[in-house]
Amino acid sequence: MLQNYECWFQFYNDDLFLNLGSKAISEILKSDDLNIENEEVVFDSVRRWLDFKHLDLHTHLKPMLNTVRLSLLPVKVINDVL
Repeated sequence: MLQNYECWFQFYNDDLFLNLGSKAISEILKSDDLNIENEEVVFDSVRRWLDFKHLDLHTHLKPMLNTVRLSLLPVKVINDVL
């Protein structure tokens, strides 16, 4: 799926990304092959997807956090959500 895009941000800005189901999003975002600048990009992708799906962030964020390497996230980013 991602092979049709030159970089993550092209895919991230495509409607295809927003219309994926939670399993597909999880598999993509937790992949070691995902070429991103930092883990904050993954976290932002999760938030954007949840917002688009009109899902409550505090209810649905926990299962999606399995896709984020929290140890690589700046503490400020986590605190902003809490």
